[in-house]
Amino acid sequence: DTNIDPLAIDVPPYLPDNIEVRRDLTHFHQNIKDTDEAIGLVLAAIADSEIADNTVVIFTTDHGCPFPRAKSTYYDPGIRIPLVMYWPGRFDGGEVHDAMLSNLDFMPTVLDICGCEIPERIEGKSFLPVLEGKDSEGHEAVYGALYYDAFYDPMHYVRTRKYKYIRSFAVTAEDAEGADPEVLAEHKTGTWIRADDSDVQRSLAWQSMLGEYDKPPPEELYDLEADPLEQENLVGKDSMAGVLEQMRDLMQKMMVRSDSPLLEGHVSPDLSRTRNQRG
Repeated sequence: DTNIDPLAIDVPPYLPDNIEVRRDLTHFHQNIKDTDEAIGLVLAAIADSEIADNTVVIFTTDHGCPFPRAKSTYYDPGIRIPLVMYWPGRFDGGEVHDAMLSNLDFMPTVLDICGCEIPERIEGKSFLPVLEGKDSEGHEAVYGALYYDAFYDPMHYVRTRKYKYIRSFAVTAEDAEGADPEVLAEHKTGTWIRADDSDVQRSLAWQSMLGEYDKPPPEELYDLEADPLEQENLVGKDSMAGVLEQMRDLMQKMMVRSDSPLLEGHVSPDLSRTRNQRG
């Protein structure tokens, strides 16, 4: 339950402004308030303990908000996540950094904070220099991959500060060899909303947007400075051909470096069933 007024909510521009979406957003805002109170209790307990001067608190999430064009997508509302760090005596409160980071950076950062050696094979890099004001940029590019969630929807993305490239390996009738027949049935042609997670599909926002979006194309390219909402796909524009090739090259290198199974085609049915059994 919540006492937040739906009419007082700011609706993100990528969602329709209707009462169903506003009701969904009130519950989301209530969850944020509840989380904030819980974190306050944790911080108070740490402050009262003997470890307060030797404790780093890190708060983050694993994905963006649970709405269409957000969670389980590679649009910015799905991949931009909060990161709040608290380290009394080392970090000044209230600072905001806009360096481009990745979840791969958490382990090397924690090792760096603890004074441990970071193995060379680690893909991520410590962002402690960012927090200390020694580096303001972070990565030149970040990337991610999705294979299975609630169903088979394989994607890769690469994002620089200016551009984002998304490649969808979604199964179609023409591209079904090696795909699991059970999940192939879930990739009907026609209109859909990419929302392969049950909490997104249960949302009022998702229900109110059914049928409004075409199935994503195999490739998407966005100029994030000119088009931060990622509405205009630049694939196919002659003026963007060079940028598209650069982003394709970045993705190919990422797939090779991370040993992406999609380099050899669709993930096998046996692997998909194993993934589903793990839950």
